[in-house]
Amino acid sequence: MSQIASKPPTQKNQSARMPKLRAAARGAECMMNVPRVCNHDNTTTVLAHSNAANSGRGAGYKGNDWLAVHACFNCHSWYDQRSTDFPVVKFRRQELFDEAWVRQVRWWLENGLLS
Repeated sequence: MSQIASKPPTQKNQSARMPKLRAAARGAECMMNVPRVCNHDNTTTVLAHSNAANSGRGAGYKGNDWLAVHACFNCHSWYDQRSTDFPVVKFRRQELFDEAWVRQVRWWLENGLLS
C-alpha cells in the first residue's frame, strides 16, 4: 500500500462562525474606507474576511469571523481583488485591512460584541 493511500483523508478546519458579528455588519459604517474606493454606503456593508494565509481561510471556505471587518461593497471587492475599477497596490491591501481590523475590534468591544 502506498504511503499516500494509507493516510487518512484531510479534513478542512472548521472556521469560527459568530452570527452576532455577521449581523452587526449589515448597515454598519465601512471600517476599510479605502481612499478613492469606498462608496460610504452603509446599505452595502457586510463582513469581509481576511485573505491573509494565516487567517484560517482556504480554497472554498472563509476564515474566522473574528478576523474580518465591516466593508462596503467597493472596499470588499477591492480587497478581494474582484474589481478592476480601482488601482491595486498589493502590499497596501493587507496593510489597510490590518488597520481596519484594529478599528473593527475596538468597535466590537465598544458595542459589547466581544468581551
